[in-house]
Amino acid sequence: MISMRRTIYRRIAVIVVASVVCASALFTALLYREIVNQVHDDVDSRSLLIAKTLDQIDANQAQQAQAQAGGNRDVLPTLTRLSATSATYRITLIAADGTPLFDSQATVATMENHANRPEFIAARATGAGQATRFSATVGTETYYSAKLLSNGNVLRVAQTTRTIYGVWLRQLPWVGGVIIVVLLASLAVSRRLTRSLVRPIAAGAGSAKGEAIVYEELAPYLAQREAADKIRRQFSANVSHELKTPLTSIVGRAELLENGLVKPADVAGFGASIRTEGQRLLELIEDVMRISQLDEDSSLRMQTFQMSGVIAEVFESLADKARRAQVRLINGDDELEVTTDRNMMFELLYNLVDNAIKYNRTDGTGTVTVRTEQNMTEAGLTSPVIEVIDTGIGIPEEDQQRVFERFYRVDRSRSKETGGTGLGLSIVKHLAGQIGAEVELQSTLGQGATFRLRLT
Repeated sequence: MISMRRTIYRRIAVIVVASVVCASALFTALLYREIVNQVHDDVDSRSLLIAKTLDQIDANQAQQAQAQAGGNRDVLPTLTRLSATSATYRITLIAADGTPLFDSQATVATMENHANRPEFIAARATGAGQATRFSATVGTETYYSAKLLSNGNVLRVAQTTRTIYGVWLRQLPWVGGVIIVVLLASLAVSRRLTRSLVRPIAAGAGSAKGEAIVYEELAPYLAQREAADKIRRQFSANVSHELKTPLTSIVGRAELLENGLVKPADVAGFGASIRTEGQRLLELIEDVMRISQLDEDSSLRMQTFQMSGVIAEVFESLADKARRAQVRLINGDDELEVTTDRNMMFELLYNLVDNAIKYNRTDGTGTVTVRTEQNMTEAGLTSPVIEVIDTGIGIPEEDQQRVFERFYRVDRSRSKETGGTGLGLSIVKHLAGQIGAEVELQSTLGQGATFRLRLT
């Protein structure tokens, strides 16, 4: 059996976990992007600061031409000191022709000309340039920020993704810790929320008996359940009463026979009465079991078939009963083909024809007709209509709305004589609902009845 509380909790938990994971992934991506932007800004600021420092050194030198020809030998010690205090940065000084003059992380003698580098070209053209690319020299993705110096050389400061990842990874434990705390707190809240949601539903029985309903959406369900419980209790009471009547008759007659209080000439009559009541009891039990089966199983086994075959089988099954009642059965089918559950259709017609025999008059008729008529809901389509018509005693107008109720009988004395259980039309109504059909009744007291089955 599936637990509603567990199901709700699991679904809320899945939503919470998915939300936390998605939010964490988005937050982590945004955090990484922010770190990258901060690193880029830091590299830009660092390159600008070093460039100003170098320009200041050149400005303090009286001979600018000698500084260009000599490759800025006077600034190399300064770059060396700056590189020692900025180990996470790669500092490069590039001559105006693209020749590397200094590099804090590589040997300039082994480096290729940098005249074709985007950041160098941009710096020479506009005074500043930036680029991000994979460096074959260092073997990592690197962000470069270049500044044009007053002497025509270009200073370039870079930082690798390895360093950026390091900053990002240092933040991850804190981020992960926050995620775990949020996740655990969310799961705890989800559990409490699930309990608070389920508690009013679990207490629905009390709400159905007059207490305040916490959720208005439960009102239809509780009302339906209360109605179903009422029908179930009434059905149980009716079954007990209907079973008690034949059993009492059987026990009473058996006691008379057992105590020798029955005249020999009346023994056969008592035995016949016991057999009749026993047969009635068996029919009642069968109908009750069938009602229970229909309540539990509503699965259909759809197939296409001719109605004439089903009607013929019903007439054959009831031939002896019709002969004893002196009722003539007439098959008025015009070879109509329908698609529905054949077994249910047989049982439905069997009960209607059985009623047409039980509540008919001597030399009466029971007729089954099949035709098609215009569908009331969909233009251009037709629907099969099956009618069971008898020439019997009819049903009073005031009883026509109740004949489909369980154990309801119009004439109890007549039902007792014919062996009716009061469940036949209830089974008909139930079967019709399952195959998607409507049942209509037309009757005039003393002039017979017509039960019309309209398939949709």
